[in-house]
Amino acid sequence: LIDIGTGSGAIAIAIATHRPDLKVWATEYSPEALEIARKNITANNLDITLKQADLFEGISEKFDVVVCNLPYLVDDADLMPEVQKEPGVALFGGPDGLDIYRRFLAQLPSHLKSGGMLFTECDPWQQAALVAEAKEAGLELIEEDYFILGFRLQ
Repeated sequence: LIDIGTGSGAIAIAIATHRPDLKVWATEYSPEALEIARKNITANNLDITLKQADLFEGISEKFDVVVCNLPYLVDDADLMPEVQKEPGVALFGGPDGLDIYRRFLAQLPSHLKSGGMLFTECDPWQQAALVAEAKEAGLELIEEDYFILGFRLQ
């Protein structure tokens, strides 16, 4: 399993804690966030392979499961005060919020095993567009919840 854009490492840490049978990887673009993830992983005494990367950059492996919570807010989003403290690189995904997801989906088939699954977060109003983009990448929708989408590579 790989967590793309792990940020503080919360998702990778939660999965590694509850599924110690899985080999968990995580990537992060921001050096500052990567250091926070490293500290959190160490504090939780977990074995997670952590790499600084822009999405799958430098990763040659294929995975059974990919999870991500990539930046998906539109560039002019009106942010709640607590969200304004987050760095913009962790929040904004272009005019429709899906620019980073488009780059991610273009790379994903090279890193997901046949029949492998993707689980991701996006705003409910973006789901139809993200489902359409994912379909073009060869992904079939298998789970749809309020902020969560699940796909399987066909």
